[in-house]
Formats: sequence, structure tokens, C-alpha cells
Amino acid sequence: MTTNFLAQCLAGASLLACFSFVATAEDKAPNWPVEIRQRNAEMKRRVDLWLKGRPEKRTPVHVVYLSCEDQKPFPNHRQRLDRVLTEIQNWIANQTKAAGFGRVTMTLDRDRDGMVKLHEGKLPFKVRSRNVKNKVYTHRECVKATKAILEKSAINYDRGFVLVLTTIPDDRGAAPFFGNMIQDRGYCFAVDTPWLDSEYTKTDGPKVWKGQPVGPANSALIGGIAHELGHGFGLPHCDESPAQKNAYGESLMASGNYTWRQERRNKGKGSFLLDGDAMFLIARPPFTSRVRDFERRPKVTIDQLRYESQKDGRIRVTGRIRTDIPVYAVKVYDDPPGNGDYNAVAHATLPDNKTGEFRLNFAPIRKKGQHELRLYLYHVNGRWTMQKHRIDVRR
Repeated sequence: MTTNFLAQCLAGASLLACFSFVATAEDKAPNWPVEIRQRNAEMKRRVDLWLKGRPEKRTPVHVVYLSCEDQKPFPNHRQRLDRVLTEIQNWIANQTKAAGFGRVTMTLDRDRDGMVKLHEGKLPFKVRSRNVKNKVYTHRECVKATKAILEKSAINYDRGFVLVLTTIPDDRGAAPFFGNMIQDRGYCFAVDTPWLDSEYTKTDGPKVWKGQPVGPANSALIGGIAHELGHGFGLPHCDESPAQKNAYGESLMASGNYTWRQERRNKGKGSFLLDGDAMFLIARPPFTSRVRDFERRPKVTIDQLRYESQKDGRIRVTGRIRTDIPVYAVKVYDDPPGNGDYNAVAHATLPDNKTGEFRLNFAPIRKKGQHELRLYLYHVNGRWTMQKHRIDVRR
């Protein structure tokens, strides 16, 4: 980054915005069909219309860095994590642009030097004492320390979006490594290591993580950070369809945390962001430059809601939405039995802007048994409404 560009950022209204849209030439994004991009552009237009006229208000992701009482932060942690998180930020922007939403990405809390700001603190135990059996206690202490650290900067943990990075080893299951899906806030946990960086091609040298050398290990752990951030923003697991897998690779919110950047080692197509996941992010506060009624819980009624099995085996979902906060997208997750929600596949549609009517017609995953259909309504204020339905699939 040049000094002139940095000066322009510092002189502007938002340093955060300047760093959100630095191009990453090596990124590859899906070539979505024109009709998908047009539909998604209309979704973004509806969100923007709702936020129009509101004063600019950015909601950044705050990053907390916790090391054990007998540790120091790993070497060059500020520079390394700035590279990693900026890379994820730019990757999301490229993915949303490819899907038709424009370059939309998360805002990161940065300092006056333009670096991702790390709120640093200590944990009340030694690293050797951590194991899978005391992970619940470890998580509780991480939350306690995070709240205290952020409070010093007048940041409310319970009202923001927070990424917590710890120096606790993940390879023996001791570290919290997950994200929580919450309507009015979000938080997630991942790990730092001495070698964590945006370096994915190094496959020689020592095995540093679960029998993997530096390159594949970085893919898994940095992909894991991106994946857990997705949960922290409110995204559940969602698999790609077979056609998408063949064309684009692995969905980030399925197993894409493990395939992150593997294309740089010529090991596959890597990971991508489902356009159905991007369509939710575009209304969440870390991704918008304005906020309107985010604290309001929508009042919703779905009239004439029907789930119908067709003769050809397809499922048709129809209804009419009545709500006080408009819905810009309707999505149904088809979750077959087994494997938790990791093999769920989503289908989305644009509801009628005047009547609220919607129609989805899709072929369910070819697995017999009771499928759970989770119907999500995405509201323009960044919240969602969800209800569940079960349907028997016999083909």
C-alpha cells in the first residue's frame, strides 16, 4: 500500500472502507448465470432502498487476541493476522461481486496505521493445562477475558460482532473453534499459530498441524477462520449442489474450510461462497454502511403456506408474506437425514415486492427418509425469520 493511498484514507470519512476494497488479483470466483446475478442485484437494491437516507454507521468486526499466562503472542502476530483477515475480507468482496451483489464485504476494526486492530489480553491458565476435557471452561474464560478487554475500549461484547483468536493449540481439541448464530450480534473463536499466514504453497518442511506441512495447514486454519466468521455473522452450514461442486469447488459453509486456497497448490478448485449465503450477508451490519431498525424483531405471518410433493418428485413451496419489515429473499434449506446439517442444500427466490407472494420449486436431495425443510425469510434490517417443516422423500 502506498503512502499516498494511506494518506487519502486517513483524510477520508472512513479508513475502514478504504481497506475493504483492495483488489486481490489471484482470487477466483464463480461465474454465476446471468439470471442469478440479476435476481441478486434486485435483492441488493431492496436492501439499499431500506437503508437509504440513514446516516453512515459502520459496525466493524472487533478482533480479540488471547494468549495463555505462560505465553507471549506469537511472532509478528499483528502483521500476519492483518494479512490473513484482509485476505478474507477481499475474498468475500470478490465472491459477492461475482454473485451480482456488488463488492460487499465485512468491515474490520483497524487502527490509525490501517492495520487490523487487535485487542490483546491474557488467559488465567498455562497452555499445557488445556485439553479437550476442559474446553467448556476454556471457552467460558475466553468470553470473560474478551468482555473485560473490550469494555476498556467502550465496546459491548453483547452488542457487537467479535472474532476471538487464541494461542491454545487446536490440534488436540483444546481450543474453542466455533461460531454462534445470533440475531442481534455475533461472535466466533479460532486460533493463531506461529506459522499462520497467507502462504499456501509450502508443502515441504516439518509437519506443523495434524500431520500437515505449512501450506495445507494454513488452508485449514485460515479457511476455518473464514468459516467461523460466517457462523458469527449468522450463517448455518450449507452444502453445494453437485453441479456447483464440479464448477466451483466446495462451499465455505460446508467443508470449504478445509479446501480454502487449495487451488494455489493445484489440489482442486478450492472454496467459494454460495450466492445464497452472500444474499444474507448483504443486510448484516458488518456488511452495510448504514443501519436501520436492526434491534427490531420483525412481526411476520405467512399466509397460505404450502409444502407440496409433485408427481415428478420435486417439492413446491408457496406462500404470501405479511410483515412490518420487508423481506428481500426467501430461502429453503433441504436437510436430509444424517450428517447433521452439513449436507443441507439451499434454494432461494425473490418474493413479490408488492404482494409478498413467493414460489420455490426444487428437486430434493436424493436420500430417502424425512427431510427437514427450514424456511428462512431474510429481512432488510439484517434479521431473519425461520420455521421448520418435515416432508417424506421416497425417491
